[in-house]
Amino acid sequence: MILRKMPLYLAQLSIVLAIALVLSSCFSSKKLAPEAEATPVAPSLLWKISGNGLDTPSYLYGTVHIIPEELFFWPEGVEEALNNTATITLETDVSVRSSFKFLWFTLRGKLYMRNDTTLDMLVDSQSYREIIQTFSQNNLKNKELILKMVNRLKPIFTSQFLYMLEMDGESRALSYERELAKIAREFGFKLDKLERISEVLGILDSIPYRHQAKLLVESIRSSRDSTVVLYQLYRQQDIEGLHSLIIQEADSKPFVHWLLHYRNRMWIPRMERQMRKGPVFFAVGAGHLAGKNGLIALLRKRGYSVTPMRKRVKF
Repeated sequence: MILRKMPLYLAQLSIVLAIALVLSSCFSSKKLAPEAEATPVAPSLLWKISGNGLDTPSYLYGTVHIIPEELFFWPEGVEEALNNTATITLETDVSVRSSFKFLWFTLRGKLYMRNDTTLDMLVDSQSYREIIQTFSQNNLKNKELILKMVNRLKPIFTSQFLYMLEMDGESRALSYERELAKIAREFGFKLDKLERISEVLGILDSIPYRHQAKLLVESIRSSRDSTVVLYQLYRQQDIEGLHSLIIQEADSKPFVHWLLHYRNRMWIPRMERQMRKGPVFFAVGAGHLAGKNGLIALLRKRGYSVTPMRKRVKF
C-alpha cells in the first residue's frame, strides 16, 4: 500500500491502521546491547506452547508487521501449526471492515495531540524544517492538508506514516497480520485478538509527546540501514537480534516499557484463557518474543514448555 498515491482520507486511514505497526519503527540505527540478564533463545520465529495442564499445544509466531513482498516468507512448520489449531489470535483487530468502520469513525479524534499541541511546539525550528522537507520530497496528493494534519498528529503516528512512505514505490508491501486474517477467513479459523485498539491508543498516550517527537526526528536523521538489518534478522529468524534492535538506550525506556514489557505482561493471562479453550496460533511482533520480559520467558515462568519449531529454511 503506497501512501504517496493515496487521496487524503486513505492516507489518514492508513495512519489509523498503523496503530498495529507501531513497533516496526521503535528502533534506531545505533548499535544496541542485548537486554541484560536475558536468557538466550534459539533462532526461531515459531514456538510450541505445551504442558501446564493444556490438553493440546498452542503456537507462538513472531511477525514483522510490514515487509516488502519479495522478502515475505512462511517458515517451515507454520502450515503444520495452523493445521493443529482452530483459532488465529493477532495483537489487535486488523480486519478491513473493523478498521474502517470502528477506527476511522470512532477513534480518529484520538490520533491527534491534546490541548492544541502541535509538532512545531515540541521540536526546534531546524528539526521541524527537516520533518516538513521529508514529507515534501514525496509526491503526495493534498500535500498542504497532509502537512497540517502531520503537525497535529501524535508524533508516533507520523513516524509510522514516514516508515510506510519509505517502502520502495516499486515494491508491494505485505503484512503478516493481514495475510493471517485472510487465511482465517478462507479456511474457517476463528479470528481473535489480544488487545483492543482503544487499549493501544491508551498505552500510546502514556508516552510523552516530546519523547515521541524526539524519536521522530531521530528516525528522519538516521539511515535506512536499520530497516535493512531488521529484514535480514527476520529472515534469519534471529529473534534475539530483533529484540536487541528494538530495545532502546536509556532515553527511550518509555517505549520499551509501554510498547513491549507492559503489553507482554498484559497479554499473558489473555493467552492462557484462550489456550484453555483450545489450541491457538498466536501471531505477534517478533520483538515481543525474546528477552527476560519477552513472551517466551514469561510463559516459561508460568510453567509452560515453550520450544522452538524451526526447521532448515531455504531462501
